[in-house]
Amino acid sequence: MDIFLGIFLILHGLVHDLYAGQSWRLFELRPGLVWPAGSWLFSKLFGDDLTRSKATISLALVTFGFLGAGLGLFLRQE
Repeated sequence: MDIFLGIFLILHGLVHDLYAGQSWRLFELRPGLVWPAGSWLFSKLFGDDLTRSKATISLALVTFGFLGAGLGLFLRQE
């Protein structure tokens, strides 16, 4: 059962990586589906570019966390 949960966590982490790529405007997941600009809180404080950079860094960290957890379960590490 741990193997299936590990695979799920790895795939879930890769989905977060897709959103990180979209927030950096490397690609669009679907035509017309773009990263929302003008956050009601953070864009007013930091501006759109810095907000997008912080979101990308956060998504990349979350991706590494899910990948690490998934690999740990998949490889049966304690």
